[in-house]
Formats: sequence, C-alpha cells, structure tokens
Amino acid sequence: MTSQPSESRGAVAMSPTVVLGFARESTEGRMKRNGFLQAMLAVGLLIAAATSAAAEGALALGVPDDVAKEGFSYGTATDRSSGAEAREVALNGCRTNRDGSKQSQKLCAIYDTFIDKCVSVAMDPKAGTPGVGWAVSADSATSDQWALTMCRATAGAGRQGYCKVTTTNCESSTK
Repeated sequence: MTSQPSESRGAVAMSPTVVLGFARESTEGRMKRNGFLQAMLAVGLLIAAATSAAAEGALALGVPDDVAKEGFSYGTATDRSSGAEAREVALNGCRTNRDGSKQSQKLCAIYDTFIDKCVSVAMDPKAGTPGVGWAVSADSATSDQWALTMCRATAGAGRQGYCKVTTTNCESSTK
C-alpha cells in the first residue's frame, strides 16, 4: 500500500522564515516594521507637540460703573504660548488702552481665557455714550454678533444702531 500524505489542519507550512515553530523575521520584514514604527513615533510626536503647543488667548476688561462718563478699557491676546502669557498681554493692553480713562484702566482684570476661539469688542463710537459689548466664541461671525448684541443692549435709546465692532481677534486655528 502506498501511503498518501495526510492533510494536517492548522499546521504551519514550513518556509524559510519558520523554523521549528519559531518565526524568523526576514531582513525586509524588519526594515518594514522599523519604518512603520518610526512613522508611528513621528506621528505621535507631532500630535503631542500640537496638543501642548495649543495657542491660548485672553480678554481683559476695565468696566467702571459709569461707562458713559469714565470710558471702557479692554485688551486682547491671541496665539500665545501659555495662559500666563495671554493674561499678561491682555492685561497690559487693557491698562494702556487709549480709548479708556485712567479709572477704567485701573479696573482692568481678566474676564476670560480661551483656546481656539475668537474675541470681539463692539462700541458706540460717540464719546460719552454707554454702548459697549464683548464676546468670546468659536468663530468671528458669532463673537461679532454677540458683541454687537451686548453693545446695543447697553447703548441706550436711540444709540443701538451706532454700535460697531471695533476689534476682532481669532486664534490662528479658527481663521
């Protein structure tokens, strides 16, 4: 009787890369794996750098009780490397804002800090009027609209239509 080779299910066919049940990786396979691992490492580092380097922003305001009499000061900062830097730049801008009075500049404080957003300020351009508004939002159109809405609400009778957006600054990622 001639013996026929039997089929074995689940058996690994012997090849130059498998010896005694242990896989032996070819040089080409090692190079591909190392290239893949290096690419994955590079992608991971880029993601980590982008996450840790997220631009930060801040809005500082100096709002006295009588805006019509004492003015209004503000300062904004966008695309800063840290929250501390954003706050410092915004406060400095508020304290030196030429539209405000010495009194409003003394009142400057951080109102908001943000990442990946826009900040807008709206005012009634006529001196001695109370219309001011500000907003921080996901995009410039929305922050402009909210700043205008707030300005119109504080402008007083007959001055709502004069409110204008005077400042809009966005983080570079939202432009």
